[in-house]
Amino acid sequence: MVEDRIRGIFAKAGADGLLHAVPVGTASVAAVAAGTEPGEGEIALGADEPVVIASIFKVLLVLEFARQVAAGQLDPRERVRVTRGDRLGGWGTAGCADDIELSLRDLAFFAMTVSDNSAADLLLARIGLDTVRLLAGELGLDRTRIVGGPRDVLESMLAEVGARDEAEFALRYPELAEERKRRLSALDPLRTNASTPREITRLLRLVWQDEAG
Repeated sequence: MVEDRIRGIFAKAGADGLLHAVPVGTASVAAVAAGTEPGEGEIALGADEPVVIASIFKVLLVLEFARQVAAGQLDPRERVRVTRGDRLGGWGTAGCADDIELSLRDLAFFAMTVSDNSAADLLLARIGLDTVRLLAGELGLDRTRIVGGPRDVLESMLAEVGARDEAEFALRYPELAEERKRRLSALDPLRTNASTPREITRLLRLVWQDEAG
């Protein structure tokens, strides 16, 4: 079986892996995504196990932004200022040395194209955490949970390690025992942004087929 071959690949890499792959655009896709039947062409390996989704949450975030724009609730040209206090490091606006100003739709662009954490946080503050959660429920992603944006995840890590800022975290983290690192909430699907492989393929299928908005 294909699944056995994939397990072997993970084992050789010394990793535990979960996977869900399903054809897009076939008659069986809806049933597969809903979890009602195996479906032709589906590959599932721990597909219903909870996993930390990290920046994949930005797909739901930007989708909700697009829906609010389409509904006339937001002006995509609305200007937002990204200041020093907003930066988390990384790419896009997150790595800028100076304050900048750009539109909401450019925040969405950077969040999706370069996984800009600062842009995602500011966009989330504008559209609302509750609306992203409601969207997940509306799309049938019942096992998908969103607890917050990148800054919320970072602040949880700082608090758990006892660090005042990112610089202190960078010094303390390497000294932690491996078991202590694995207990961080940012790595626990029961305490951070999480979903299942099957629900993520459902989300991407709905976006791809223009059924999500």
